[in-house]
Amino acid sequence: MNSFDGFIPSWIGESLSSLKVLSIHSNKLEGEIPLQLCYLASLRILNLANNMMTGTIPNCFGNFTAIAMHEQKGHWDYYTNAEPYMGFIRASYGENVQVYVKGVELEYSRTLRFLYSIDLSGNNFVGEILQELMNLSGLQNLNLSTNKLDGHIPWNIGKLSSLESLDLSENELSGSIPFSISDLSFLSHLNLSFNRLSGRIPKGNQLQTLDDKSIYIGNDGLCGPPLNNCSDDADVLPKGHEKGGTTRKDDSEMVWFYGGMGMGFAAGFVGVCSILYFNDSWRCAWFGLVDRVCNKLWVTIAIRANQVKRKFLRNKLEGNA
Repeated sequence: MNSFDGFIPSWIGESLSSLKVLSIHSNKLEGEIPLQLCYLASLRILNLANNMMTGTIPNCFGNFTAIAMHEQKGHWDYYTNAEPYMGFIRASYGENVQVYVKGVELEYSRTLRFLYSIDLSGNNFVGEILQELMNLSGLQNLNLSTNKLDGHIPWNIGKLSSLESLDLSENELSGSIPFSISDLSFLSHLNLSFNRLSGRIPKGNQLQTLDDKSIYIGNDGLCGPPLNNCSDDADVLPKGHEKGGTTRKDDSEMVWFYGGMGMGFAAGFVGVCSILYFNDSWRCAWFGLVDRVCNKLWVTIAIRANQVKRKFLRNKLEGNA
């Protein structure tokens, strides 16, 4: 544990281009994330948690090629961590690194090279969750909790196909939970609590196993299992709409629809019957057509029945012989 203050120096991204782990969490760092960090194409673990940083998350975070391409080229020997007076030093991965994953702080050593993680929690970042982050398909842990992020959860968050832990709690996110979140097949830890989310909670795949109510608490507009504030088949209505209003409107439209169909059928039937009643030639032609069709059907059925009967008798005689 250190007590660094000030700003993250830009030379980290400029001079340490092969850096794979940057862990400077739980310090007193402030200011914005320098854009030069985006030069770290080999970065696999970024931990800036529990500082006093501000500003927005840079768009260029999608440049972390090692995470985006899910590169696992095998053995790598060094990670870099913050130490007093010496800045960022090189050390063997045999030493332990603390990473906050799935709601708990875990220690990694030799297995560190298999982890892909971004942790920006416990700061004062603002703005929306970047679409560019959705390109990091190899990301396993994403923790953006306890910031001031707003806007919606990206609709295509399901593109983070390797994600095992997602923590977006204690922000100011609004809107509905995107249905694509159910595409995260490896997701085993989820925390969306204490935001401004609304709408129905998606179902399916891994979400069915995440039945802890605390995942969603603090979002008054959310509805559906595992919460109890609406039934499974209830419709979630936008704020400001009277409950049941949409249902009544839909029912009224269906009544008019089927009523119109019935009236149209009745009018057509009465019209045809009226024409046949008042027009002798049409009536004779119509009933003549009906007679011909019925006679043809009767003859066809009779012929087919006789064929079947003869075939049955033939088979019976051959069997007795």
